[in-house]
Amino acid sequence: MKKTLLQELLETYQLQHTQDVMARLLGVGIITLDANGNPVTKHSNLSYYCNQFIAQNEIGCKLCNNRCQEPHPSSQKGYTAYSCPLGLTYFTLPFIVNTKTIGYINGGQVLT
Repeated sequence: MKKTLLQELLETYQLQHTQDVMARLLGVGIITLDANGNPVTKHSNLSYYCNQFIAQNEIGCKLCNNRCQEPHPSSQKGYTAYSCPLGLTYFTLPFIVNTKTIGYINGGQVLT
């Protein structure tokens, strides 16, 4: 499998470890995506609410539509915060190198 530009700059295990620590410290769920929106890491600190009541429920999954794994369309220029249809708040932070977006950090799952 070919490495993405993000994976060429940082090894996946480094990204995963950093993401795990950030998720625990901030108390939010986080996943790292490549520039095409494909997961590079596994979810860290997936919220109980999302994991037990949405992801395990067919109706919840349809409403959520895996938005936590999609970069928000307006995030290519900077930080974006948004809410899912079920009332959870998410954020997207782009990784930008020399004006090129090479990946994203999606996080949140905060009930507001």
